[in-house]
Amino acid sequence: MPQCPAGKTTISWTGNSGQGDAQATDVAMPLAFNTDKGEAVFSTSAATRADQSAELTLSANWNGDTVELYIGFASADGINVANSIYLGSHSVV
Repeated sequence: MPQCPAGKTTISWTGNSGQGDAQATDVAMPLAFNTDKGEAVFSTSAATRADQSAELTLSANWNGDTVELYIGFASADGINVANSIYLGSHSVV
């Protein structure tokens, strides 16, 4: 199982601005769901699509737990929203 460092995890993606409705200014929205504790952390403004990575702060007491990671994008004005993408299950270490 892939691992996430305790405290913060970085999610990265390949830029696809200009494909379909994807714009460089779209807002990245990462989410981590802790399946052991039934808790989630997320950001609705972690980065832009052009940044190609975003950091998400994980709770300090999640060390040793399993998280399910997701990423979604929305236009800067919030009108267009892409389907979220499941990034898999990760161990927090």
